[in-house]
Amino acid sequence: MLDNIGEPAAVALAGLLGGILLGLAARLGRFCTLGAIEDALYANDTLRLRMWGVAIGVAIIGTFSAATFGWVPTERTLYLAIAWNPAASIIGGLLFGYGMA
Repeated sequence: MLDNIGEPAAVALAGLLGGILLGLAARLGRFCTLGAIEDALYANDTLRLRMWGVAIGVAIIGTFSAATFGWVPTERTLYLAIAWNPAASIIGGLLFGYGMA
């Protein structure tokens, strides 16, 4: 079936299905940043905040492990190829914050 639709459509379909699966897992697990902060501040329940901490820790350790063992060629990533621009970071952060509010 995937041979009939071509590589770009197959990649898009895989991304769509992966996004649906991850979105469903996040929804069922109540994995929400704002909800985690609200729970910690108003209900003194840090469970969801700790979930975020574990997720960030696993992502950091997994990325560094994959780079160390050569499974992911980090020298070719877009994030390391572009020089940091403070103005772009500030403007992007403000736009993101406005969008989240």
